[in-house]
Amino acid sequence: MLINVTKLLLSEGFVKEVNESIPIDKIKCQGITYSLKDEVKTEVKLTNIGKKEVEIAGKLNAALIIPCSRCTEEVIYHLETNFHRVASFGEKRVAVDDDDDDEANKYVEGHNIDLYQLVYEELIINFPMKVLCKNDCEGICNSCGCNININKCDCDNLDIDPRMAVFKDILKDY
Repeated sequence: MLINVTKLLLSEGFVKEVNESIPIDKIKCQGITYSLKDEVKTEVKLTNIGKKEVEIAGKLNAALIIPCSRCTEEVIYHLETNFHRVASFGEKRVAVDDDDDDEANKYVEGHNIDLYQLVYEELIINFPMKVLCKNDCEGICNSCGCNININKCDCDNLDIDPRMAVFKDILKDY
């Protein structure tokens, strides 16, 4: 979704508010594609701050479908985050962003802000490092691969350093 900011750039202090649902169904993060349960709900406030710069402040809500980090069961992870960016529309566009990248203004196209691209970037930036289906998730068995939360297996999962194996026998007597 493109938001035209031509009128916004005419007067300093002018504000435009946009509340949209962005139809993002998949995101790719760290080489893996993840699905989203619903459209991403956004509330965005665009403010002309002078010098052909627009402040973009917003909030997004998304429901990501991510595998549990321990047992790989699918988990619906609710992501709610606020974001703040400054986009420059002057002759020489410079990223005035928290992370001063070469591609920091990928969401700026001419006198338009690509809300889809901006929200997509925010989803990637705020992607969780670790998701658990429950706090006490036991994960999968290293030997047979079964989900220990569902079935308790009889595998001997004691990977003992051969140098310490002697102590295992000593403790059996006590």
